[in-house]
Amino acid sequence: MINQDAINRLLCYFSDKYGKDKLESQKFFVINSSGLPRWLLPTGCRKNRSVTYEILKQWKPYSRKSEFFWIVLINLYRYGLLYFMPGIQRYVLPMSSTIVYTVYVGTPGEKQKLVLSLYNKDSGETNIVKIAMGSKAYQAIENETYALKNLHNSVNAPRLLEKDWNCKWLSQTFVSGKLCKSYLSQAQLEWLTLLPKGKSFDLNSELYTQLQKVITHTSEKEYELIGSSKKIICDTLSRKIMVLDYIVIHGDFAPWNMKLEKSNRLYVFDWESYEKHGIPLYDLCYYYLNLSHLFRQQNYSRILFESDVIDRYLEELHINSAYKNALTACALLKIINNAVEDMRPDFAEYILNLKLEKLIK
Repeated sequence: MINQDAINRLLCYFSDKYGKDKLESQKFFVINSSGLPRWLLPTGCRKNRSVTYEILKQWKPYSRKSEFFWIVLINLYRYGLLYFMPGIQRYVLPMSSTIVYTVYVGTPGEKQKLVLSLYNKDSGETNIVKIAMGSKAYQAIENETYALKNLHNSVNAPRLLEKDWNCKWLSQTFVSGKLCKSYLSQAQLEWLTLLPKGKSFDLNSELYTQLQKVITHTSEKEYELIGSSKKIICDTLSRKIMVLDYIVIHGDFAPWNMKLEKSNRLYVFDWESYEKHGIPLYDLCYYYLNLSHLFRQQNYSRILFESDVIDRYLEELHINSAYKNALTACALLKIINNAVEDMRPDFAEYILNLKLEKLIK
């Protein structure tokens, strides 16, 4: 069942935004997954359900079985039939007469958030509101605020609307469209190459810094990637300093964080892991390796290392192919370090155990 902390934070947001004396009570369906509440949907009238359905149908799971059950569930909801589904709970939450909203409850942990898709009946607009719950969720929301401010007009991303540090929430425009498929398209690759560049950095020094952090995290345990990175550093010490430009990275570049509009423009959202001075190739490597790890499908990692996707990316950024191995190793090490800091040790271990002999000679 929904914990009291979530209720209090919702009440705090709506009281601050609409006034406590103007709030009313509304019953919500509680949709559970793995024993945890994941979606809160207003029971409401047919019109409210119709608004909510239009929001829900833009979201989808990435396995066929889960997608089938999701389609069935949201259509049962649309026609008012969830009342008859076993295991569907109901809970009373605060509501304003001028809005309709749904809540996605993030995975429990330090970065847990409540994500509201909020439809305004007066303006006809839908916005996204993120409310911090976990101890590090506030920091993630603050980072996304900084990202959206800095990315304004430079990439296709949501527009920041409001923020309130006392109640720890932010609101941004809703991206309408279809979630991207799991395999990277040419449009997504081009989007990555158009991200703003930053100041210059020495690739050898950055590679060494990331390697030392990984060694610290792994307690000096030897992995193939660590050994390969050490070899790359030794091989390049006698060469000319390798200078590249930092690039903005999304940090969680995944198909469920991007949509294609009707005009076929790509919009990317959820910028909580944004970095202004990121390593080129980071987002591309993260995309494939994260999917490979989460879905337990080696095809994604094979595409990354055995196709020409890295070469095409480097060519679009005018990066010499001689930097490929060193830059790839640097990006992978950075992903490992971030995974450890984000409490994803299984993902870090997965990358450390990759067979990279075909990539790094």
